Amino acid sequence: MTRLVGLCSRTGSAVAVAVDDLTLAGRWSLDLTVDGVPPQVFHAAAELTLPDAEALVRLAVQAVDEAAARELRAMLTELGGVAAVGIVVGDHPVPESLAAILASHPLMHAAEGQLYRDALLDAATASGRPAVSVGRRRAEARLAGDLAGRIRTLGKDAGPPWRKEQKLAAVAALVAGRE
Repeated sequence: MTRLVGLCSRTGSAVAVAVDDLTLAGRWSLDLTVDGVPPQVFHAAAELTLPDAEALVRLAVQAVDEAAARELRAMLTELGGVAAVGIVVGDHPVPESLAAILASHPLMHAAEGQLYRDALLDAATASGRPAVSVGRRRAEARLAGDLAGRIRTLGKDAGPPWRKEQKLAAVAALVAGRE
């Protein structure tokens, strides 16, 4: 039996799905928010001076990294024996420049998504298990293609609700088991 975990984030949270071979081992909602750090940190930073925005973003990155590590560590301890972790990641890089991010509303959203995805990827890597990044478009293509039947079966095991993020997390888990 091979136990795999997949993660798919949203702003301030993530869903996790564990798969044992062809069966659902569990699903979780992970809270990645931290008191004092707004979930949409780049939107909050846009209202500040650049030095204050940089300080807020540094604080947020550290806090979200710690929250992701804590949440993932607890889940992996509960599960035991996880062979690999797959994380759904973004398909488009975000600029390094905070000023460039804050000048563009779409980039603020993209940076917030990347903040949570990067924290999950770092936490998975720190867990000592293989951590596999799965681009969102690739995950969606696999969900609509070769993994559609397996994901549908897992959804029947899960029962409602079986949302898109959970389906994508399951895809990431299955992909992580093959790479």
